[in-house]
Order: sequence, then structure tokens, then C-alpha cells
Amino acid sequence: MEPSSPSRSVLSLPPSPGLADAELSDAIPSPPPSPSPRRVVRARDRSELAAVETTRLTKVRRTKGGGSRGRFRVKDFTSLIRRVLLDAIGHYRTRVSTEYAYPVNDEDEQWAVEAWLCACRDAGVDIPMEDAFVAMITARASHVRGELKTKARSLVELVYGLQAPSGQDERLKNRNKVRDLLTRLAYTYADYENRSGIYQNEVIQRLINATWFANPKDEGIRYQRYFGKRMPIPTIALVLTAIENVLDEWRTGEREDIQFTAKLYQAKYDRHLYELERFHDKTKRYKIIPSIQSDLLNRARYVLMIMCLCLLDGSLAV
Repeated sequence: MEPSSPSRSVLSLPPSPGLADAELSDAIPSPPPSPSPRRVVRARDRSELAAVETTRLTKVRRTKGGGSRGRFRVKDFTSLIRRVLLDAIGHYRTRVSTEYAYPVNDEDEQWAVEAWLCACRDAGVDIPMEDAFVAMITARASHVRGELKTKARSLVELVYGLQAPSGQDERLKNRNKVRDLLTRLAYTYADYENRSGIYQNEVIQRLINATWFANPKDEGIRYQRYFGKRMPIPTIALVLTAIENVLDEWRTGEREDIQFTAKLYQAKYDRHLYELERFHDKTKRYKIIPSIQSDLLNRARYVLMIMCLCLLDGSLAV
């Protein structure tokens, strides 16, 4: 992996190659009436797909778990199963982050089975998949989104300068700023006031760093094969949706909690997927989106590498 040049800010993306911002007016995405995004999935080898097709859930009658309402917890199982289960959860969570943030029904169960198979293969064991494991794995999709929202709130408020108002004037100022930021994706621009550098606002990079690349045990490092060579478009779409959720909380000029639920935000996530891919299609010859994807992933890894080197050197306090 070739890290970004140390002389360049890891949070300041360069201008997109080959296309002036003044030429973007026709390419800037607008919400479609009925978005139907392409589902971006990673290639799986044939042996893994064959294993999934022949895998069946094992119906095992267990006593109630030790959690609330008798739910099972990771610590309710033996150490080997705990290790495999935690790894399967990691595979599943990373897939939610990089492929599609709102898997449902049969797809959700299939992802859990595939995650379990990957974890068993990593551990060199063959443990039957149980209903209880599926439920525990699939419950983590909402955890991924909730953790992202928690990190997004402080970063969004910092980057866009949103503070609790002390009076009506400040409340009106916040409301007008949020209205402008939410108009035609202004909040995604590096310079949102002049609409320069679409999909390059620093909060996007900082939120990716904080969520998946804050330390060597984070999913962006442990399960890096899901990220590939460029930051996946579904990951960028999820980050944009979380930012939008926080901005929605400030629409009145004062923060009001809005849950980051599938009911409220899956359609917005689908719209971001559609817009990113539509923008890529319209500007394909300039390679703007691939360039942004590469920068986001390389810089996330580079920042973490520098942090680790500083910790080893003792020049960065833990």
C-alpha cells in the first residue's frame, strides 16, 4: 500500500482531476423519484458460494440465555464458540458497512451464514450454524449504524460550527446554515459555501477514520479485504446518510434528537447510493469518484499508520 505523501494534509483532498467545478452543474446529482441503486458486492470465490448453498441452519433447543428477556449473549457460549461468533460478527458488521447498510429477511440470514463460514474457516473448525447465532449476528447491523451516528454527531457539529444557541438570533443562524447545507448536497463539498470539491468535505474523511480506522483492531484493518483498493461506495453513502441525520437534528436551529433508524433513513441511504453512482457515470472519463475513493481509503490507512508509529515512538500520548 502506497501511503499519501507526508507533505500533504491527510484531511485536505486535492481538486478532482480534469473537471472544473464550474462544469459540474449538469453532473451534480439530484434525488430521483424512485431510486433503484445497483447493489455493489464484493466477488466471492466459488468454494465459499458453494459452501453457503449447502449450509443449513441447525435447530438446537437451548435454555434461555442470560440476557434481558432470555436473549443469548456472547458470553453464554464456550470459549471456542465465543471466538468464532465474535469473528463472524466482525465479518457481518464489515459487510454491512461496505456492501449494503440495511440487509433484510433472507439476505440478512444468508449474510450471517456466510459470516459464520468465514469465521469457522479462519479458526480451522467446522461448527454447525444455529438459529441463536443468526439472531445474534444480524442484530449487529443496527449497532453499526448507531455507532456511526454517535461519532458523526460531534464531528458534524464541530466541522460545520453548530452550537447550542443562546438566543433567537443564533437559533436562526443555525437554521439557515443547516438549510443551506442540506440544499443540493452542499454539505458534501470541501468548500460548501462556494460549492467546490463535491464529496470532499473533511468530515467524510474524519468520520471514516474514527469509525473503521481508529486503531489496528478496527474493522477497516482486521477485515480489510472487504474494503478492497478503494473506499466502497456503500461506505461513503452510509457516512453521508449519518451526516445528513445529524444535520436533520439541527433543522430548527437547535438540536432535537432524531433516531438513525431504517424506517427514517434507509430511503435516504438508497438515494445517496444512487446519486454517487449516477455522478460517477456522468463523470466517468474524469475518474473523479475512483480518485476520491482511493484517497479516502489510503488516507485512512495512512493516518492510522502514523498514529501507530507515534505510539511506538512514545511521541503520542495514549
